[in-house]
Formats: sequence, structure tokens, C-alpha cells
Amino acid sequence: VVPPQSQDESYLDGFVTMPLPTDESSPTSLPDLTMALVDGLSQILTDEDDDLGGGRDLDAIISVAGGWEGDPTLPPPNADELDRLEGAREYATTIERMMSKNLYPLLA
Repeated sequence: VVPPQSQDESYLDGFVTMPLPTDESSPTSLPDLTMALVDGLSQILTDEDDDLGGGRDLDAIISVAGGWEGDPTLPPPNADELDRLEGAREYATTIERMMSKNLYPLLA
């Protein structure tokens, strides 16, 4: 993923590049992504030296990728402990897949 080219920058008031994973075996951590996004947006929104006379308003955060996946089926109320744990694993796996589709990509 690359930032916008210089000829495209005039269409953007700001661009925040999110950190990429150091290797393909593990994604960038949620705390690192959150800190990068907060820091980048803070710099864009409070830049007193810009030509707009002191900061900008946030119009949108756009993800260059995305996806949706429904929740897995809940275990029945009378499920045993193993079924409840497997249900929790399925939910966690779904959340990880959704984070990889919607949060981990580069944000603009």
C-alpha cells in the first residue's frame, strides 16, 4: 500500500498512513493502529500552520478495503462448557477476520 501521489494530494486535506505488519505471520496490534490513527488525525485536525487558518473539520475516514461477515450461530442456552468455548472461539475468529478486512487496511 502506498500513499497518494503528489498530483493527487490536492484532492485530500489530509492522509494518515497506518503502520503495516512487520511480517505476514502477525498483524499490527490494535493499540499500535489506534495510536497511529489518533496521532495522525490529531496532527491533521489541529495543524495551525495550514492554509485554512487553524485546523480542519473531519469529513470522513475512508477505508480502502472492507468486508462484512455475519455472526456465527450461538450455542443453545443448554450447551455444555465445551460448546460454549467453541462458540466463543468462533466469535473471536469472526472478529479477527473482520478486523483484517476493515481495520488493518490503510485508512485515508
